[in-house]
Amino acid sequence: MAMCVLAVVVLATWHERAARTSPWLERLRVLLPAWRFFDRVDTAPSLRVRFAAPHAAWGEWLVALTVPRHRWLLAPAGNLTLAYHGVVARLVTEGEIDGSPGQAVTLQLVTDLAREAVPTELRGLAGAQWQWSIVDGDDGQTELARSPVLAA
Repeated sequence: MAMCVLAVVVLATWHERAARTSPWLERLRVLLPAWRFFDRVDTAPSLRVRFAAPHAAWGEWLVALTVPRHRWLLAPAGNLTLAYHGVVARLVTEGEIDGSPGQAVTLQLVTDLAREAVPTELRGLAGAQWQWSIVDGDDGQTELARSPVLAA
């Protein structure tokens, strides 16, 4: 029995790129990991935010999303943070931010995520401004995207 299961796993993994006609094979693929996912380690882009009080200079860029250090089997806060990082990475992979309808949802999600990093005392304050930026995770210097200046 174990050999049959192993054979199905191997066939499904090798058959990944080929055209699949069986809906049962498609359902089985959900249970199997894509081993190509583990081929390379890549750093995720980082979401930063800066803000300015009314009639004040811009502050420094602050990291808006941090990766949790301890990930246990059931870690809802860590899983939510990793999902947030996935949204930021998706906006980067969608290409240049042009406000197209295809980007509207992802762009709004990233803006909402960044807004959470703005201090509560600045939210709703007349004249307060903020801005988010996405930088490359490797060096932290290469800017991949930047929002326009937004009202707090």
